[in-house]
Amino acid sequence: MKIIKLVTLITLITAISACVFHVGGKGKTANVKLTETLQLDASTLSELVIDVGAGSLTIIGSDTTTITVEANITTDENKSYVLTLEKMGNKAKLIASQDSFGNWYGSSPYTDLTVTLPQNLALDIDDGSGDIRISRLNNSVSVDDGSGSMTISNINGALNIEDGSGSISFNDINGNINLDDGSGGVTIENTNGDINIEDGSGEVTVLNTSGKVTIDDGSGDITIKGAGSLKIIEAGSGGLKVSNITGEMDIDF
Repeated sequence: MKIIKLVTLITLITAISACVFHVGGKGKTANVKLTETLQLDASTLSELVIDVGAGSLTIIGSDTTTITVEANITTDENKSYVLTLEKMGNKAKLIASQDSFGNWYGSSPYTDLTVTLPQNLALDIDDGSGDIRISRLNNSVSVDDGSGSMTISNINGALNIEDGSGSISFNDINGNINLDDGSGGVTIENTNGDINIEDGSGEVTVLNTSGKVTIDDGSGDITIKGAGSLKIIEAGSGGLKVSNITGEMDIDF
């Protein structure tokens, strides 16, 4: 009787080991490439609101009265993406999202966007992941970013930036800068206006600004060369290099 039970158990284990179990359903592949172009008259608008998921975002101010969006879309065979540009009162709203849940073979879906818009429009951006490049605007720029590098240049207006991770570069900004950064190197150069930085980790470099620089830093080297005044609330860990400060300095280690 014991021999029969043992044989039965061995047979059951062999049968189980021969089976392949798939958890989470069938995997998907983002192998469909599409392009779309959207346009909207912006002659009566004051702001562009952008809500996007994964993918790069390039925004360029131009001498135009039209918002133009060029999208390079990588999606699945079901084309499970959303891309809209609509007027909402005195604002325009751009939405780009994809169904990225589930199991993916290779890369998950994403949408790369290039936006050309009037230089006088303000920007309010909520971005998931991917590199961001913004240039040549004459109004304020607000960004809430998850991950990816960020480059902003030639802006006549304030910057209000909240960033999760990724390198940051601001150049030629004529306006105050407020930056709340999680991780990644930060470089700010050639600006007019006050700069307030709350940084988690990563090197911070500020070069040639006429305003007051205030820094609350967790870790990473800090380099300040040329500023109207300087206040360091917390230097954290890392080296500190300071030169050419024309006004008051208040440094707390």
